[in-house]
Amino acid sequence: MSLKKNIFYNVLLTSTSVLFPVITFPYVTKVLGPENYGNVNFIDSIIQYFLIISTFGIPIYGIREVSKLKNDKRLLTKIVFELMIIQCVITVISVFFLSIISNFYGSLSNNLGLIRIGCAILLLNIFIWDWLYQGLENYSYITKRSIFSKILIVAFIFLFVKYKNDYEIYYFSFIIGLLLNGFFNVVYFLKNYYQSFSENLELKKHFKPLFLILAINISVSVYTLLDTIILGFISSKVSVGYYSLSNKLVKIYWTMISAVGMVLIPRFSVLLNEQRFEDVKKLMTQSLNIVFIFTIPFSFFFILFAENIVVIISGSEYHESYKSLMILSPLPLIVGVCNVFGSQFLIPLNKEKYLLYAALIGLCFSLIINFTLIPILADVGAAIATLVAELIVCILIVFFSRKYIKIGIDVNLLLLTIVSCLFTLPTFLYFSQFQLPMTEIIFSIISYFFIFSFLQFIIFKNTFVQNLFLTLTRK
Repeated sequence: MSLKKNIFYNVLLTSTSVLFPVITFPYVTKVLGPENYGNVNFIDSIIQYFLIISTFGIPIYGIREVSKLKNDKRLLTKIVFELMIIQCVITVISVFFLSIISNFYGSLSNNLGLIRIGCAILLLNIFIWDWLYQGLENYSYITKRSIFSKILIVAFIFLFVKYKNDYEIYYFSFIIGLLLNGFFNVVYFLKNYYQSFSENLELKKHFKPLFLILAINISVSVYTLLDTIILGFISSKVSVGYYSLSNKLVKIYWTMISAVGMVLIPRFSVLLNEQRFEDVKKLMTQSLNIVFIFTIPFSFFFILFAENIVVIISGSEYHESYKSLMILSPLPLIVGVCNVFGSQFLIPLNKEKYLLYAALIGLCFSLIINFTLIPILADVGAAIATLVAELIVCILIVFFSRKYIKIGIDVNLLLLTIVSCLFTLPTFLYFSQFQLPMTEIIFSIISYFFIFSFLQFIIFKNTFVQNLFLTLTRK
């Protein structure tokens, strides 16, 4: 499948991943309220932490290794079994350990229902082989499967989550998606890729690279998940609810930007193996341009309309979360740049160690800032810690990458994107006097698109933007 089709399917996949939360997110936050919503996110952050450990770096490592073996079904089947066995063993150990500690901490023992659901999530993730189908560049299958399961999850949430105390039912909806995806993954693999092999399984050879990626993921998770956990233990579940709201709103968007990067990992692996560095530079420049075009306006509008967005989506109960939303708004831009140089370049180059160095330094800053500011500023302190840690990691990854490759930045595209944002301020100021939040947002966004299109297509005739538009609109 061509790169353009892969990007199309993955953008479609992540668009639906954005669309479905956008549909359910306002409903769930309003029904459950800040405390119960915060409670679910507190437990889920702990489960996600154990999920990082139990997946053992396989979601990233698997993509890279499968992309090398996609033309040999026998070796492909062998590596799938090897990685699945490794994940199965680590997951069982993780579930056992989680079950033990959940009986000793009040915040966990009071939520044993959520913990049990979380344990089921960990076990079912053994069969979530997106790394396999991403490595095979079969994004058509992933997209169709995911859209089907998401439709059922949305239906389940609207049918069964009706009251504040239905937070366990809401969390259970995650299991439905995993059951469906896991079932389809196994059946599709057996039908299309499975081939018997006689060689002995080689588990040992995977451990060194997996341990390295795991160390990176654990370090990164400190400032992407542990902030919520620290907030839950030190502050209140209401603060967790405020922070989870703003964090999830931002994450919904940066997930979409990261999707393009995941598509490009197999392609970067091939180019780097063939030492086609000029093609790598070109692809990285295009990837950076996409990040700038789609994340700068997001960050600008989320800072400008933070209060309006929070109240419109989740109601006045969450009003205070606008402060942390403003602080977290630049994250899609920072994470997007980080992914270009890290996930798309250093990992295919087999230089994961630099990601580990950056993540460990970010970890130190995150812990210091979290434990210093959360007792004083609660969710705002957690937001500051996350922003600073991500920024430091991004700067370090760009610095390490430049040892191996130097790429240029389309300065004109960058400046014109920023200028287009600034030119929307008169529209915002005019409509703000009518105190109609949705009207302010809609007309400001329309104003941005008009100004951006006028500058890029008519005045400066930017070829990259024109080609990107043709690619996205071409059938």
